[in-house]
Amino acid sequence: MMIYREGMTNTMISGNLSKFEYPKSTTAAITTFSVLGDNFIARDIKFVNTAGPEKYQVIAFHSKSNHTVLFRCVFYGYTDTLYAHIREQFYRKCDIVGMVDLSSERMV
Repeated sequence: MMIYREGMTNTMISGNLSKFEYPKSTTAAITTFSVLGDNFIARDIKFVNTAGPEKYQVIAFHSKSNHTVLFRCVFYGYTDTLYAHIREQFYRKCDIVGMVDLSSERMV
């Protein structure tokens, strides 16, 4: 699957889910955008979680996909901005912006 838009600052997928509202859910279950299927490509998109620190903000982009390619994307959040599971993932010309825990697990 591939999604692409008009530029990494022009198109945004945004959400404000947080652990504050769903305290019994796992961190990976509360995310703005989650990829579970293999062979995913995203280009020229911004993924944002806007909940902020007072709501225990969680993931802006979560990928459990193998063979993921992200090109010219922005990941913006407060904590756990990018949650990349241990799979083959490629990030090129991407901006990752956050205050705490920019990436969870290992990025390969």
